[in-house]
Amino acid sequence: REGIVLKDVAPALFERFVLWLYFGNVLDDDETAQSVHGMDLLKCYFFADERGVPGMQNQIVDTILDKVHTAKNLEVGHQRLIWENTPDQSPLRRLLVDALVMTAEDIPALLQTEKQQALYDKSFIVDVLIAKCKHPTKIAFTEFLERRCEYHIHDETEPKCR
Repeated sequence: REGIVLKDVAPALFERFVLWLYFGNVLDDDETAQSVHGMDLLKCYFFADERGVPGMQNQIVDTILDKVHTAKNLEVGHQRLIWENTPDQSPLRRLLVDALVMTAEDIPALLQTEKQQALYDKSFIVDVLIAKCKHPTKIAFTEFLERRCEYHIHDETEPKCR
């Protein structure tokens, strides 16, 4: 029996890719955005990004936003992992930075001590400070969630999803 070997791709990750190929969703029928582990979604995003599958990336962004909808915030704990596995202009990076800048109560509190600053990649801190200059006013998290299309990948021939 012959097959294709995908090195460095876990079977569970490939199963999510197959789900997306056939059904347009990385979640199985018995899963919800809230039930799937955030790390699984990030790994799917990295997989799709590395292989140039923007439709899958967009669906994962939507799932991440659906997941955080109930939490009313987006965790920055995976920031280093995201920065290590995505290019500089990644929509996932912008999503994390913008969610923090546009919805957080107090950004300086996140960076007050050297210990807190050490948690984040230096380029992330720079991105946050630049974004804060562009978006000085806080918005409601629900309003932020309505901007999901800004974190999708669209080619020139494809209409925006708004």
